[in-house]
Formats: sequence, structure tokens, C-alpha cells
Amino acid sequence: MTTDLLAKAQTVKDLRRQVRDRAVGRWWNDPAQWVADVVPTAVLAPYQTHELDSLTEHGRVAARGPRGSGKTMPASLAVLWFATTRELAGADWKVPSTAPAHMNCSGKLVGASAIGPFRRLRSG
Repeated sequence: MTTDLLAKAQTVKDLRRQVRDRAVGRWWNDPAQWVADVVPTAVLAPYQTHELDSLTEHGRVAARGPRGSGKTMPASLAVLWFATTRELAGADWKVPSTAPAHMNCSGKLVGASAIGPFRRLRSG
């Protein structure tokens, strides 16, 4: 009886791992798809989607524009995308970021990134 339960538990564990690996594989190089699947309430403008796509193509992105033009949203989503996909894959990860003022990195970018999936990932 105990052996059957252990075998079933292992089967469930294997199924969960397969689902996770499939999702991570699909999202690994596609942050825009990750946003659509994981954060469907985040509606991105075409230029914001282009920023996310450029991130995987070039490895980094610089966005400039006036206040309120929507630079922090794709940056925060990129941090969440990178953190969740790398964490689920079991990879070590770090996300460096820069800003002209300390408050922009610590208050806006990190504060906006500490939503939904990231908070659940770290606490669960």
C-alpha cells in the first residue's frame, strides 16, 4: 500500500515537472509570451513588446523617454520574466539594473517587480 502511494506521488511529481519544463521552455526566450500567459492584465503597447523582444535578441535594452511614457512597466515585467523562468529551471540568476537615482531602482523598479508571481514564487 505504501509503495503504491509513493509510486503515485512520484508520478504526480514527474507530471508537474514535465508541465513546468514545457512552460519554462516556451517562455525561456519569449518574455512577451510570458507576460501574455502569466500576467494577462498587463496590456503592453507595441513599443513595450518590442523592448521585451529586443531583450532576448540583444541581451540588454536601454529605454529612454519622458516621465510617464511607460518605461518602468516593461522593465519590471522583464525582471519578473527572468526571475521566474530561471528560478523554475533551477538556474542561478541575478538581474542588474541601473538608474540615475537610487529611488528609481529600489523604489520603482523593484517595487513594481514585487507583484504577483514573484512574491508567490519566493514565499511558496
